[in-house]
Amino acid sequence: MPTDGKFVEGLAAALDFVAKERRYISFIEGPPVEGTRQFVKSIIAGAGVQMLALDGDTVVGWCDVMRN
Repeated sequence: MPTDGKFVEGLAAALDFVAKERRYISFIEGPPVEGTRQFVKSIIAGAGVQMLALDGDTVVGWCDVMRN
């Protein structure tokens, strides 16, 4: 589903989980929730597209496509 502000905390947790694997993204811990919130707001405002993979209301994955 397209991103929605109600999933910010779940997205932040998913980012942190993947970052701690030290395998698929270049940082070792997820950004703070407020930073994630600002990023999601920018996407909703038109900076790009983000799709979330959900298991119920739990974020289990995501994909960002940002405009240059």
